[in-house]
Amino acid sequence: MTNPISKVNLITYPDQIFSDTFKILFITKNHTLKDEIQSYIADSKLDIDIYLTEESRLDNKQIDWIFNTFNMCNICILDLDTANPQIRQLASYFIAKSKTYYLTNEVDSLYNHISNRQVYNLDFLHQIGGNLES
Repeated sequence: MTNPISKVNLITYPDQIFSDTFKILFITKNHTLKDEIQSYIADSKLDIDIYLTEESRLDNKQIDWIFNTFNMCNICILDLDTANPQIRQLASYFIAKSKTYYLTNEVDSLYNHISNRQVYNLDFLHQIGGNLES
């Protein structure tokens, strides 16, 4: 059931919220993408938790947090072009999962052999089972 006014939580390391909300793991440093997701969420009637990671360097506890968060999220949006080297090393794990949508400007990326969910913007959010729209 949707609410007339949605509640959005922005969550960063080390926090996690255990609820029945729609959860997105958002891995990016790109301010344009952050603005874009904000516009989609503004139109949503769902309660949404957005887990954001944008650090330049991650320690082992932060990497564990990303894996745990990834496992509980409904979708993951991964911006490869702004990902730090550690995330780039883990990217194939995330991209191999059906919940991950990834952005990159690379031409003929090898990740296209793993997944057909490369996106160029966040317009796909309109198509995810109507989850983000009324």
